Amino acid sequence: MSPHQLSLLVGLVERRLPDWDQAAGRPHVLPLWKAVVLLCFLLRHDAVQEMAGELSGISQPTVSRYGC
Repeated sequence: MSPHQLSLLVGLVERRLPDWDQAAGRPHVLPLWKAVVLLCFLLRHDAVQEMAGELSGISQPTVSRYGC
């Protein structure tokens, strides 16, 4: 995926989830763009959640909560 395509995808997701980075409530561990990159990585490479978590600096259960 090119940087331009990733930017478009993040923009589309941002429109669907406008409150992602909102200060109210419990904050997400990853910013929206990083969560999109993580999901694309997992889908593209069929990676193990534990490995993806290590690459992103988060735990496997957190990766799982992001919907992978």
